[in-house]
Amino acid sequence: LSLLASSQVEAIASRFIGTTIAPDAPAHPAAAPDIRLGLALSNLHGVDYARETVGARGQTEKFIYTRFQDEFLRTVRRAGAAQPVDWPQIRQAALACGAFPFAFRPRDLTRSFAEYATQHSGLDVTQFPSGRDNTYTYSDGGIFHNEPLGIARDLVSDLNGGQPEDADTRFYLFVSPDAQASKRPEAKSPTNGQPPLRLGADTETMPRLVGHLVNAIFTQGRFQDWIVASKVNDRVRRLDTVARGLADQLFAAADAAQGGLTAPLPPALTAVTTTLLPALYPAAALESGLKADRTRLTAAYTGFAASNGRDCLTELPTDLRAAWIDAVLLLEKTAGLEHKDIMTIFTITASSRELSGEPLFAFAGFLDFKSRHFDYEVGRKKAREWLTTNAVPGGAFPLLNVAAYPVPTPNPGPDLSGRQMSDFDEDKRRALRDRALDRASDALALPWWSAWLAKLLLRSALNKQLGL
Repeated sequence: LSLLASSQVEAIASRFIGTTIAPDAPAHPAAAPDIRLGLALSNLHGVDYARETVGARGQTEKFIYTRFQDEFLRTVRRAGAAQPVDWPQIRQAALACGAFPFAFRPRDLTRSFAEYATQHSGLDVTQFPSGRDNTYTYSDGGIFHNEPLGIARDLVSDLNGGQPEDADTRFYLFVSPDAQASKRPEAKSPTNGQPPLRLGADTETMPRLVGHLVNAIFTQGRFQDWIVASKVNDRVRRLDTVARGLADQLFAAADAAQGGLTAPLPPALTAVTTTLLPALYPAAALESGLKADRTRLTAAYTGFAASNGRDCLTELPTDLRAAWIDAVLLLEKTAGLEHKDIMTIFTITASSRELSGEPLFAFAGFLDFKSRHFDYEVGRKKAREWLTTNAVPGGAFPLLNVAAYPVPTPNPGPDLSGRQMSDFDEDKRRALRDRALDRASDALALPWWSAWLAKLLLRSALNKQLGL
């Protein structure tokens, strides 16, 4: 069912995920009582969602689309909590999340109707007759969603009831090996003495095209949340630009008033906001909603300066400041940005030259425990360096109690960075090749002569990849 030993991963998961912790055990200084867990998954069955459309004769029709990108969201609480944690399900979800296609076997996971009904609108309920649970088969979430910043953002919003009140002090730590390198085929480093891969319509054979398509699909899936986050950040920045332009005009009006002149902007702006804002709130919650949003925006724009450097909340006259806040609120709500904030993302990454298990599409570490341990230590060292540099009072990321947990001494050992496939044990590389050939033979189930030819071609390709 897989090229690598899935049973070994199962044993690791059973040992480390869901071990019993005594209720009175001391907590790590950075640990909250509840920790939100979000795992990206690829649902091989897919889940149907329906959208109503209008047919050719004006009748209502349903447009069905199937979503294969999936996620698993849970809250993990300390032992002794009123709602116990379903560790077996979390363990199975973790195995599914990392079930890289062909390398590890897929996993089954039972999901409830409520999970999908609350996460995405338009669920086709016929998939869940009478609200019964469904069992789906899952593979590696990285197929569609390898760096799920959106899940992190949604979990943060849930902490505040959907309101990003702490947007200015909320940061996201993105930890990933080899996130610094381009994924373009031309940018890939030479391996086994071969030149970098070049594209060209006249030389693009079908096997090469398959390789390029796989790279494109996985890479696009890996970075799609970065693209979404960037788009939201750009929209929020555009709102800030318009807000600054309005403040410039209001400061000009205030300066004109001091000179005995009358500026038409303030009364016109107030007339617009007074007329339109009530239409954006339910009548029963108009006053409370306006008050809450004005308070939120006032906090969000604390320290916000106009183009001339003057503070919008302290230097504008009171009436103009209120008009400015209402104008920004109107723009924010009509643009659908009231629950959006700029994601401030800090990265902890390493280059491929610093790592040991990067060859063979970052699977070489499975051939040597020393490489896996070395890469872990690289990540641990970089995280510690980042935290001790930035997570201090007055720093970019003032994490509490960072000094309360002693910095461990990295395990000394040989420098294994930048290893090539030829540096790994040859017997293990041959064993991996033979295992892959056996699995391919079982999967293809071809007549003996075509199976022999296929294995011959595959053997040549594997020898090239494995440096044999």
